Amino acid sequence: MTTPFSTSFLKLRIIAFSIISGLCFLWDVLLCVYIFIQWDVLVRPEKSIVLVMMGNYFMTSIMLLVLLLLPFRPYLDAARLLLLLITHIGVAVLFICWNPRLNCPTQTPDRKGTCELFNMYMLIGNWITPVLLIGYSAGLILAVYRHSQIADVEKNMALDNRESILPVMPVRPPSSFTTPGSSRRPSVTDFPNWDPTRSSYQSTSSAAKKHQSVPVLTASSSRSSRQSTFPPMSQRGSKHHSSLTFSDYSRPSRSTLSQPLASISEQSTDSNMGGSPKSTRLSKPLRDWVL
Repeated sequence: MTTPFSTSFLKLRIIAFSIISGLCFLWDVLLCVYIFIQWDVLVRPEKSIVLVMMGNYFMTSIMLLVLLLLPFRPYLDAARLLLLLITHIGVAVLFICWNPRLNCPTQTPDRKGTCELFNMYMLIGNWITPVLLIGYSAGLILAVYRHSQIADVEKNMALDNRESILPVMPVRPPSSFTTPGSSRRPSVTDFPNWDPTRSSYQSTSSAAKKHQSVPVLTASSSRSSRQSTFPPMSQRGSKHHSSLTFSDYSRPSRSTLSQPLASISEQSTDSNMGGSPKSTRLSKPLRDWVL
């Protein structure tokens, strides 16, 4: 939105246009009276110059009134003023060139004096309107310049205010950007107190505790349990052979199942200390009769 011109300038514009238009109309009336009185005395070139002057002043008065009725636009005023200045200055220069050639009647001294007085008035009056138009043009240029300066200042102030507002704008947390119906999973940035080192340590310790709670069968315990289930060679083939069942062989002892993870930790410690790695592969024990 453009900044409007000051009301004082608009009032001065109305006053200036009214004065110039009134003077032009008054001068046009005086020229009509002059040409009516001197019509029989004036020659054809003089009549032509007076008629051109009358048309020029009439056009000026009408044009200024039209500019007052239309909304104020600087470029429109400048274009009209340039046209009026060209026409008025041209007519004034033309009258100056033709003034020495103007012949006044010499029948009576009074009539001759009246003719010379009218010529002097026309010579002066032809420059009044151009001077007023030049004065208004200077005021219009000054008003446009001041208006542009004020517009630049207001624009800079608006930019400064915008720059001062931007840094203090509140920052929304990431969780507030999700709508209630969205299916976005929470990320790490949604938890400000989250520590990845502590979380990994807790997950490792919980996994170790869970692993320790599971009973593990070692090779030695499995071998001893299996060897204890077979009878010795002296009893083999005797009458007590039928009384043996495979219940003890199929069920490991309670003490064997309750052994912790100590054997595996000892083996890993021995391998780290430089000893040869021990195989934890489970193999079937040899039969007593093979040994």
